[in-house]
Amino acid sequence: MTSVSEQEPEPEPEPEQDIEIKQSQIKSKDKNNGWNDKIDLNIDIFVMKLKYNRSINNFYYHNLKSKEGFYSWWIIIISTLTTTLTGLSNIEEEPFTHFFLIIQITLGLFSICTTLIAAWVKKQQFVERINNIDRFVQKINILIEEIEIQLIRIPEDRMKYEEFKTKYDSIISECLAVTPNISPKEWKNTVYTITKYYPEIIAPDNIDENKLWPWFGYDISVSKDKKITKLRPPTNFGNIVLDTYHTLTYKGIIINKCLCCCCNKNKKLKYLENHEFRKKDSEAQIGNGNINEYQTNP
Repeated sequence: MTSVSEQEPEPEPEPEQDIEIKQSQIKSKDKNNGWNDKIDLNIDIFVMKLKYNRSINNFYYHNLKSKEGFYSWWIIIISTLTTTLTGLSNIEEEPFTHFFLIIQITLGLFSICTTLIAAWVKKQQFVERINNIDRFVQKINILIEEIEIQLIRIPEDRMKYEEFKTKYDSIISECLAVTPNISPKEWKNTVYTITKYYPEIIAPDNIDENKLWPWFGYDISVSKDKKITKLRPPTNFGNIVLDTYHTLTYKGIIINKCLCCCCNKNKKLKYLENHEFRKKDSEAQIGNGNINEYQTNP
């Protein structure tokens, strides 16, 4: 009994239209050096986080420099006074009673103060921390500028995306993961000071690209023609910082316990004064209202 082997049906050839679409996609990818809108959006998120790290560490760096300079200046002043008093102690006759005794006591106190200040500076490791943060800020500055130069260019003029990943992926991960050590209290003080007194750092020119995360969030809007628009709505981060900072200070304890009814009014987020979003009912005030309820100006 003979068996007739069934022949497998030959695969249908792909329509010429599908082949042309695939070829055009490959050509477009080659023309854009592997870049597309989705990749740009992902890199924007990395850049936002890098800018946040840069701003916090740069501000904290100058704060540490100011503290270290303050203590160093006091050491210089005390050392100068000590030298002057040492010279006065070499005169032959004392101008008044107990003159030499007063000088010796004063020199002893100055010596104690100098030793304590020097020990405090060493314990706080001001010099080491300043050097570490300075190196980190310089490194992250260079990284941000190099990435932004690539994003500013049109895709045809950029380096290939695979080369970009090979060159920058490890550096971005390192700058996001390995940051200078800042205690929670010092971090809180830094973000509070920036939020309340330096709105120009948070929103320097009110342009979306320059608004600082996490004071401003990140979202996208896709239109009917698939055009992607980046949105940077304000968040509750600034409100939370201003509301909770003084819970760590004596001022906050006094206000919350004794004067809470009359002292927490009229606190406004300065960096939102000229923002394109406005609150539905009234201006957002700290402790009064929800900043999430925003609508765009007509």
